[in-house]
Amino acid sequence: MTAEQEFLAGAGWSKFHRHDFPADWSTRTFSRLTRAGGSTAILMQSVPDSDPRALAGHKIKDFILLSKYLRESGVHAPEIYAADEANGFLLVEDFGDYSLHHAFENNAPELGEYYAGAADILLNLREKTVRNAPEQTPLYFESHVYKGRRRLWDWYLPVMLQKPNDSAGEECLNILAGIENNIPPMNPVFLHGDFHPHNLMILKNGEIGVLDFQGGMSGPAPYDLVNLLLDARRIVPDEIKQATITKFKNSMSADEWKIFEMHYALRSFDFHARVIGQAIKLGLNGKPKLLSYLPYLEEYLRKDLAHPLLAPLREFMVKHGQDVAINFTPDRLKNAKHYIKPDAF
Repeated sequence: MTAEQEFLAGAGWSKFHRHDFPADWSTRTFSRLTRAGGSTAILMQSVPDSDPRALAGHKIKDFILLSKYLRESGVHAPEIYAADEANGFLLVEDFGDYSLHHAFENNAPELGEYYAGAADILLNLREKTVRNAPEQTPLYFESHVYKGRRRLWDWYLPVMLQKPNDSAGEECLNILAGIENNIPPMNPVFLHGDFHPHNLMILKNGEIGVLDFQGGMSGPAPYDLVNLLLDARRIVPDEIKQATITKFKNSMSADEWKIFEMHYALRSFDFHARVIGQAIKLGLNGKPKLLSYLPYLEEYLRKDLAHPLLAPLREFMVKHGQDVAINFTPDRLKNAKHYIKPDAF
């Protein structure tokens, strides 16, 4: 027997019908297993955690730790039926195929209710996990996600301006750090880190199941809300966006909300600066899918920079010819690699 067959047999899954899902860009693969009688489970296969290819935030041990943590916090993460960390196998609860993304695409009548349910998950985590995220959870401000905002200067602006990033880019990052240091800090909570509709599954009872949390972090709560409401893959209707924000506002004192709003503005800029640079980076490396979202990302960035809190950054960028007013066109990618520095993040 193969290691997979031994693992499944030990979990009571010797006979089943198998459906493999298309591979994504990670080292993981997923299959739905269906037994006689109709019961299902998801087989997740990854390189073992000890393998050099195992990425931080994608390891079996992270999934196991955070699934248990989320379930104990009242969040419906998949139940783990069996695990083999040494060989990279997990057998977990099947949430089905219908996500908040599908509900959005189908303009489901319950869309507002689903977004409210997603907001309740974040509010629950904010309430239960202040100063109480797992000790092993990486800190947002030390993560590759936070560092990724420099991709605006490492990738996007060099391509748009058709010249390499210079010292002005580093000065922009220093200005951002200064803005951050001048606002009140927030107590960290558990962050999903990728809290968007593709990872939020609508279960048969209408409850929301949460996937892809193994890269979770500890940091400021507004980051996940930005992911939910300002994701470039879709434009959330204003009435849903406002209702969700109002739900958060009503859960806080006036002083708490003021601080939350400031961090929301910064995390929105972080998110869009990272993703817009990531779109260019992937586009130049043969993965152009994210390029189709650039019009949305450019509009989001302009709105981010229009926030009063970011005025010093906006003024510096305009003064040094780094205004983001130019719209991306595919011809900008021609010879673009000549403008990207070898140490670009």
